[in-house]
Order: sequence, then C-alpha cells, then structure tokens
Amino acid sequence: MTSPPYFPLIPRYSHGAPLATIAEEVEPPLTTGQSLEAYPQSIRLTDDYKQSPAQLPTSETGCQDSPPTVLGVPPEVLTMIFKRLGDGQFAAERLPLRERAVALLRASHVSAYFRQVILQDPSLWSAVPFLNDLSLEFLDAVMSRSKPLPIHLSFSEDGTLPGEGPVWDLVAQNVNRVSRLYVGVGEGYRGVRLKNLLLSSACSLVQCTVRYFGDRMVYLNFLESRGARLFNNHSPNLRTLNLTNCIIPFHQYTLSILSGVSIQYNGYALSNTVTPLNVLALDPPLNSFTSLRSLTLINCAHPIVRSGRLSAIKAISFPSLQNLVLAETAEACRQLSRNLDVPAACNRDITVGFKSSQELGVEDAASVAEAVCGFVPHGMGYTHCSVEMGDGRHSLSLTKGASANPTGVTIRFDLLKAGGRIGGVLSLLLRVFTFLILPNHTISAAEPFLYRLWEELALALATPLAFPSTIVLTFDRDSSAPYLLVALLKAMPNVKEVTTYTPEVWANPILPHLLERRNAPALRKLSIPYENVMELATDELAQFLNSRSDVEQVSFPVEESTFMSMGYAVESEIASTLRSIADRIPETVALNWRAR
Repeated sequence: MTSPPYFPLIPRYSHGAPLATIAEEVEPPLTTGQSLEAYPQSIRLTDDYKQSPAQLPTSETGCQDSPPTVLGVPPEVLTMIFKRLGDGQFAAERLPLRERAVALLRASHVSAYFRQVILQDPSLWSAVPFLNDLSLEFLDAVMSRSKPLPIHLSFSEDGTLPGEGPVWDLVAQNVNRVSRLYVGVGEGYRGVRLKNLLLSSACSLVQCTVRYFGDRMVYLNFLESRGARLFNNHSPNLRTLNLTNCIIPFHQYTLSILSGVSIQYNGYALSNTVTPLNVLALDPPLNSFTSLRSLTLINCAHPIVRSGRLSAIKAISFPSLQNLVLAETAEACRQLSRNLDVPAACNRDITVGFKSSQELGVEDAASVAEAVCGFVPHGMGYTHCSVEMGDGRHSLSLTKGASANPTGVTIRFDLLKAGGRIGGVLSLLLRVFTFLILPNHTISAAEPFLYRLWEELALALATPLAFPSTIVLTFDRDSSAPYLLVALLKAMPNVKEVTTYTPEVWANPILPHLLERRNAPALRKLSIPYENVMELATDELAQFLNSRSDVEQVSFPVEESTFMSMGYAVESEIASTLRSIADRIPETVALNWRAR
C-alpha cells in the first residue's frame, strides 16, 4: 500500500496524513446570523477551549516524527506572529476589531500545531473581544480562552451592536478584567452603552479610548449628575484617556494617576449648540495631573473672550509633563501658553491653525508670533534649529541634546485654509524681488503676512535663537523661503553649520542671498547628505563657496543603509563620487564624509 503524497506546504498531524484529509472541529458560529444547529453535535466545538494548557498535546509528543516543516518553529515565535495578525488592516475611520478575531480564528484552523499553540496562549485571545456582529457562543469562547488574563474590550455603538440580552450579561461578568477599552459611537447614536461603562467600576482598566463619529463635539454631561462619578470613582490603574469628538468635565475629577490625556476634535466645524473645551474647563482639583507625562489638545480649545475672566485663570501645574502637543487657533494657543505650567525640559509640538474664512494681513503677524512664543523657554541653551517650508505649512524647531532623543520645541503654522490680503509697500517689494530672482514663482496672498511673521518670531525669540550652532533648512527650488528667513538667520549669530536634506535647497537661486556673510557671519561648515550628491546643484554650490571663502568644510553624511549596501568597497566608492565634484570646489574647502 502506497502512502499518500506529501504536500510540503501543508503541516502534518502526528500520524502523517495531510491536513486536507482530516476533518477539523468546527468553532462556535462567528456571527449572530449563524445558528449552532447548522453543525452536527459530533463536530461542534464545546469543551476544547475550556481545557487547560496542560491537557493539550505538546509539540514534543505530537510532532516527534514530522519532517522539517513549520512544526519546527518554536511556539514562542509563532505566538509573536499570531499577535500581529490584523496589524496591517487599520482603517482611517475604524479599527479592524472584528478582523482581528477572524484572523486568529482562521489561523487556528490551519493545522493542529497552529491550533495547539493558539489555544494554549490566552494572551492571543485577550486582545480580540469585540461585540459587534459576533455570536454569543464565539464571544463566550473568546472570554474563556483568554482567562485568566485581562482583556481588551472593543465595540461600536451602531446597528450591529447587540441590544439587551446574554451578550451584555457576559460583558458584566468580565468587566473587571477589562484593561483596555475602545468604544466608537456611530453617527446618530448617543452612546447609551458607553454611559453604562463609564459609570461602572473598572479596577483593571489601564487605557480608555472613546470616539464619537461624525461632525460633532459631545460634552459628556451625565458625569456631572448627582452621584455620578467617572468609573464609579474606582479606576486605580487607569493611565491613558483618549477622547475624540467628546470631552468630560475635568474640573470634577482628581486624576492624579493618569500619565496620558488626549482630546481631539476632527470634524469640519464646531456646532453652535455644543461648546468645545473651554480653557477654564481644564481647571481640575489640586494635584490632579501630578503624574501626567503626555497631553494632547487638538482643535478642541475655545478661547475666552472676556478679558476679566481670562485674568482670573490660574495656571495649571503639570510637574511631570514630558510631551505637549497642541493644534489650536492663535488665540487659543496664546491663552493656553499662560494657563499651562509645564517644565522647561518638556517637549512641545505647537501647531497654529487658521480658519478657511480667515484673511491674514501684515498687522496680524505680531499677535500670532506672541501666541506661540509663550511656549518657548528662554533658558534651555538649544543647539540646533530647523526650518521647513512647503505645501502651505511652515515650521520652526529648536532642539537640544542627541538627535535620537532631543529635547525641544516645534512651532508649526498650517496655512492651507488661510487667505491673505495683498497690498501695501511690503507686498510691492516682495513682488519686485521675487520677479527678479524667481520669475516662475507666484506670490501667495499670505506671503506678506509670512514675511512679517518670521520677523516677529526673530524679535520675540532673540534669546533662545542666540544659542544654536547648526541650522537645518528644508524647502524647494522655487520657494521664497530664503528671503523670508533673513531676519531669523540674523538673529542667530552663532550658526557655524548649515545642514540640508534635499538637493532642492541648493537649487534655489535665493539661497546665496540668505547665507551671505552679513546674515551668517560665523558660518564655517556645510552638511549635505551623500545620497544627494548625484542630484546636487554642484555649480550653485561651487559659486556660493567661492563667494564665502571663510567656509572651510563640506561634509557628506552617509546613511547606514547606503553604507552597508556598498560592502567592502565603501571607502573607494565614496571617494570616487566625491572626486567627481571636487574639481569644481575651491581647494581651500575640505570635502569629507562620515557614517550617519
């Protein structure tokens, strides 16, 4: 009798038969639309998920005689692979919650070995409990297989969520095991199930994420009702709170154990009937944010109009804050800079946004600069400055320390929606200068505003700008950025090195104007990525170096990937490339390279 053919891509059972010839046990129905009666009792999965790992076959006893296949992969390695199932399926508007459960279920049916590994590890099942459109039997199996570990519970309040019934009884039985909670509330839904969970004790909860879909900002005012307390005032392990399109009344809660808070509004326009987060609403009880490490506020702050109320605001202390991210209007940023007391070493990422109907004139530049400069500490001794312009966005970064983990502040201006008013002498000068140097460049309506804005930033940040020795420039060849940045560079007398990351910068004809000796008197070194050499505007670089005889060195950092790809010939290949441009570079300038 001949043995059945061997299929190397199909893992075998211990007796050697291909998987395709063996009847698999059937899981409980995945969705509520499937009935258990559709499966014969003899093949229905009933008790195997209740077995302890010790009762399941091991790889040593079950796979001794198997040929070298996937059976030789250690269970620990397979577990790490299974934990990543579904990671690449994230959608922009909704987490692939159901897909994770489906992916794990499918993997458990690939082979007996896969099934054994998956059933033995409760950590694989603890991350997949999802309530929408899943059957009670399958959810019960997931809850059992994940014991005794904490679980990640996720659901969306929409038409696919079960109503009253056994599913919620099962959730109630396991609610104290929930360590991560994700609740999405669909458009047209108020969040009734969310309310029940937010008012229930959560002794294991570490992270809570709530997201209301649609163009709305919902104030969870039921937490202000008499006797109502967030998580029944019992969430001793809660560390992270993420809120999207909704806010809670912070002024009523002492959340001293929180390490991360994020409040975002991602709609198009705030409703006139819903008040967004007021600056005063961040006035919590004393010592509420003593452990907070990360704070994110995006398009959710509502500036105070009355000056009397503004003067009454007391600064809120965040003594442990390490990362602050804001994306607000200029006025909201100005008020928050006064209301948030953060350590000087805290990293800050501040974005000033402008409404689509907002027109910016030269007279607005000073107030915008004032709004963001309040977030820049003056005694840090920053070593690096980075400026980027393009696609309606401008940014200025000041950093100190190693590049892998720097401490600093980044200020961004999002001008994609903003308009401008062209007029006055400044606008005329910009037009004339730009036409002579960049005939193909069209002045935007916001450029007169930007020119004055960078002047105001240079004045307001004179103290911190006096320290950096390196400036990084990023813009394209047709940008008017070099003209806009003259005042900023003049405020940085200690800049000795100019770094660029794209060849577009050296192709910009205004760059030599920016780097003239009167603007950058201490400049001695240029840093250009080695990968840019073949596209580099060498003639423009050589012309600049001839005009700046005090520049002594041009360095070409080499990316590690490029360095490794060259192998043993790395030194000779790099030297050959640099020789190809050396004949156009003044002999007084040293060319060298280094691994980045």
